[in-house]
Amino acid sequence: MQFLGDVGPALNYVGERYTKSELHAILVVSKRTFGERTIMPGFHVDRRGMHTPAKFRNTTILTAQEVEDLASYLLEMRR
Repeated sequence: MQFLGDVGPALNYVGERYTKSELHAILVVSKRTFGERTIMPGFHVDRRGMHTPAKFRNTTILTAQEVEDLASYLLEMRR
């Protein structure tokens, strides 16, 4: 796979910069935190965009449990 570059926020010590609830909110609907221009997807929102293939419409990228697990993991990323 081709390297995509630096397209997201740095994750170094992310557990020190955000609370668990903030990380959870970022993962669920990133546009509320980073603005409408972010390319980071919301990982637990229905995908309904006009460019979304039909098989992915009305589904989420991650389950609620996966979002919870990822937020917990990111919270542990401290010095």
